[in-house]
Amino acid sequence: MVLACPGLQKGQVRVEHYALKRTKFIMAHDSRIACFALTQDGGLLATASNKGTLVRVFNTLDGSLLQEEMEVLCWMSGHTIDKIRLGMNTSWDNTYCKKEVQVHL
Repeated sequence: MVLACPGLQKGQVRVEHYALKRTKFIMAHDSRIACFALTQDGGLLATASNKGTLVRVFNTLDGSLLQEEMEVLCWMSGHTIDKIRLGMNTSWDNTYCKKEVQVHL
């Protein structure tokens, strides 16, 4: 079982791998975290900050950044990301400004 929660520092996510008895702190953004989500197996973490429209995807075991996406349309219209969903087949789709976009890793 894997659990993610906000870390103690701004922009940080704490990831608990209970089966491995490991804790990983991921510095995901410079600003506060707006939302985050895990894949069903807990292997990937997607995050968005409250500063803009940047979405990052991390490996939860080592904290490495795997992908970074920018949705310019939301930035131009003054909106930010409010929800992230991760698919079961290691693909993820984000809800940007009430629009859905799918990105496959």
